[in-house]
Formats: sequence, structure tokens, C-alpha cells
Amino acid sequence: MKICDLEKCTSCGVCSTLCPKNAIKLVYNKSGEFLPHIDYDKCIGCNLCKRVCQVNEKVQLKDIQKCFAAWRKNNKKRERSASGGIGTAFAEKIIENDGIVYSAMLDDNEEVSICRITNSTDLNRIQGSKYVYSYVKNTYLEVKQDLESGKQILYIGLPCQIAGLYNSLKGGEYPNLITVDIICHGSVSQLLWKEHVEYLQKKASFSYDNFSFRSNKWDENYHLCFHENGKTVLNLSSWEDEYFTGFLNGSILRDSCYHCEYKQKKRVGDISIGDFIGLNKTELQTADNGNTSVILVNSQKGESFVLSNREEIELVEREINEAVDNGPSLNGNINKYRNKRLFKIFNSIIGFHRANIIVNLWLKILNKLRKIFRRV
Repeated sequence: MKICDLEKCTSCGVCSTLCPKNAIKLVYNKSGEFLPHIDYDKCIGCNLCKRVCQVNEKVQLKDIQKCFAAWRKNNKKRERSASGGIGTAFAEKIIENDGIVYSAMLDDNEEVSICRITNSTDLNRIQGSKYVYSYVKNTYLEVKQDLESGKQILYIGLPCQIAGLYNSLKGGEYPNLITVDIICHGSVSQLLWKEHVEYLQKKASFSYDNFSFRSNKWDENYHLCFHENGKTVLNLSSWEDEYFTGFLNGSILRDSCYHCEYKQKKRVGDISIGDFIGLNKTELQTADNGNTSVILVNSQKGESFVLSNREEIELVEREINEAVDNGPSLNGNINKYRNKRLFKIFNSIIGFHRANIIVNLWLKILNKLRKIFRRV
């Protein structure tokens, strides 16, 4: 039995979470894809996994209602954030009101996982972009239990993870649930990420308790940085780190990212956040010298929550099309699956690091040839 087209499987894990016989586990295949594996000795053929899978059972998408350019007013708190620091500001608001936050961070096992957060001391661990697919683990079940307590719940994740959450709740309406989807370029398998980290640790011995790819610090923005106890222990720019380069050029993303149904202006979450690409800052009445976030409001509940953060966040309303027309992740998929196929071939033969170097070098040569032929 096949749950869905595995090339489109998002690894959201809702099939495994809801299986009544615990017959489904997500495991890595040889290419590093994290996919469902069925234990047929346990399976009873109920087909619940098929019915809750977002590839088969589409979630209802929302029209964007409002668009804001946004950033934190507190520059110190904004500094380590990838963009305007909006996700952390939202999380702080929830925690202050005795609510519960779910968001991706580096856990105690050095895995990027969506974790349940109930105190402000852990919020610094969710700052900074982590360009790797986070494990959802049991958070869908935890959210359902927490919703029944009546507390306000904030769930921040990739659009496919938010879709998995909605399907796990089976269409139930929860006024105390606020979902925030990240406007996503794509993500990379944790298996490949771990292999890369091990390679870097062999080259330069270091330990770390957090990492980031983006920052409002000029010397850490678009740099892969590892941190320990608040100090940066390794800093690699995007052009000198093979993993970061492969992520940006789209050659090492997960298979489903090339078929993503959420790279469009209809959104899955109550709120969508990301970089405000193409923002004309000269038109802003309030000066902003750092990275700026876009906030897309997709529901009335989302709008009420966004506006409740005005004391902490600078909000400048903009035209929706300014964000959509200039944001690649809001108007179509990455047309680079051929690069991933090339990477897969080399990866199976010579491993992640060497395969990544070869593919990145090939793409650089190809881009230079294109520029030469354009001039001709």
C-alpha cells in the first residue's frame, strides 16, 4: 500500500501520528528523504493514513487580507533574528499571556525539532533561520491536548507542517489556535545537514548549542554561524559553505519542495511571515536600517493577533501585490529539480560533501556560460 506519491510527501508525519496501530514510522531512504514506512504486521488496512495525508486531502487555503512591512522596535532583541524578529515577538506575546508556543529550535539531541515552549528562557533558541527540515515529532497530539485546556496556542512552522497540523485536527475549529506559516524557499533533509556538520567539526573542532544562517549583524547575515553560550564559534559565508550554496541554488532541497503546493499567494496559516523581498524602503515614513519582515494576514483571528503586537512591532501597511509579485516563494515553485537529480547521482557514489562541491561548481560554470552567450 502506498500512502501517497512519495516524491510529493512532505514528511509532515500526520500519517504516523494518527495511525491507530502505530504501524507507520518515518525513516530515511538512501537519498536522505524522510518518508513513511509501513509495518504490515501491524497495519489493519483502515486507510486513515491516506485520508489525513495532505497530498490526498487538501487543506483549505486562505486569501491574503492585509500585508505589512514589519520589524521589532527593540534593536537588541532583533539583532540575532533572521529578518525583522517577528516570530520571536509573536512567541513572547503568547508566553506573556500564559500561552504555549510551538516552534523549531535545536533540541538537546542536536536535532532541529518543533518543540513545545512554555517559558521565555527558551525563546532565544528559536531565533535565526535554520535551513533544515525540522522534526514534528508528537507536537500535533500535544497541540490537541493543549487546545482543550483553553490556553492560547501559537504554532510556527513551514506551510506543509501547518497543513499537517490542520489535518491532524480533522477540520476542527479552535479559536485559541493561531498558526504562522513561514514563507519558504525549501528545506533540506536533516540527514544531509548532520553529515555536513560532522564534516565541519572534523575540519575545525568545535561544539555548539545553536546555529543560524541569517542575522541582523552585518558579518553574520547570509553566513552559516554556530554559537555556543551566546558566542559565535564558527562563521562561514554563504559562498564558502557548500551546504548553504546548495540550499540557495536549490540543488539539495527535499524532493517535495520542487512540487510544493504552498508557494503561492493563497496561504495555509492565519499569518505568514518571511523576508519582505522587493520592499521599497524609501517610501517608509519610519526609518528601518535592518532586515525587514513581511507579515501577511490571512484571517480575522490572525489580524487581531498581529495588531495586538503593536507595542513591540513596527507595522507599516503595504499593498499585497508588492510582496506577492517580488517574492519568489509566493508565486511559483523552484524549477531546479534537474540540479537535485544530478546531486542525487553523485551523492550515492561519493557522499554529500563531494557531491555538493561538484554540483555547485557545475552550476557556477553553467551560469558563466549563459552570461557569455547572452552577450553574444
